[in-house]
Amino acid sequence: MHGDCKAEAAAATTEQGDKKFLTHSRRKLKSMSKSIMPLLDAIPKELWVLRGGLAIIFHVCIAVKLLHFLRLIKVLQLAQCREKVRRDILDTFEDIPGIIAMACSKSRSFPQDAKLHDSIEDLKVTLFEAIPSLIEILMPGKFC
Repeated sequence: MHGDCKAEAAAATTEQGDKKFLTHSRRKLKSMSKSIMPLLDAIPKELWVLRGGLAIIFHVCIAVKLLHFLRLIKVLQLAQCREKVRRDILDTFEDIPGIIAMACSKSRSFPQDAKLHDSIEDLKVTLFEAIPSLIEILMPGKFC
């Protein structure tokens, strides 16, 4: 359940970041439009077709660049997220030998504790089931 809270918080943070980026992008688009208008105004009014065509081309180019930039940011965010997941998995793998050693030690210290031995068996099953999935996530081209 705790992981769900983290995922929801991360999604909310990403959504807020996206809203800020879109607001910034709109402002940037308006600013760029304002800087293009004097150039278009320099074209004589008799060449209204050329002027209108260039205005459309400029605005489409600006919009395409902003969309490309937005996609690039999303790719970078995904790459950062993937890298964090990889680090978390590798950190977990580092902890596994110590956890197993502690479980073995407790098992030897309390040979009659059935609940402890059941928990150790559950741990073995969980590790046996989880490790292949975690390794698969570490494989290039794979992600959750």
